[in-house]
Amino acid sequence: MPGKTDPVEALLGRGPRRDDLPPPAERERLRTDYGLARSEVADALGVARSTVAGWESGRSEPRGETRAAYRRLLEGMAERLPPAPRSSAVAVDAPEPAGTPARP
Repeated sequence: MPGKTDPVEALLGRGPRRDDLPPPAERERLRTDYGLARSEVADALGVARSTVAGWESGRSEPRGETRAAYRRLLEGMAERLPPAPRSSAVAVDAPEPAGTPARP
């Protein structure tokens, strides 16, 4: 039938509805690597500084329009920053295996 919209295409045309956020530690890394203070992010999103701290620690999650705005901010920072370096750190003060001679 001409003029009738395919329901599948109509759903796809609305775009993805995912609003996944990066893990809390990555949220903090993005903000600090971008050079922003929590208070700057809080002011931009209309929330308290302690609220942003809660999102970055995993104690709480943003909701609604604030979540969408926070996601846009995080995505924008991620696009403009180099990827996080992979951690290849080796524990320097790891205990020696049993039977290993003590270091001088």
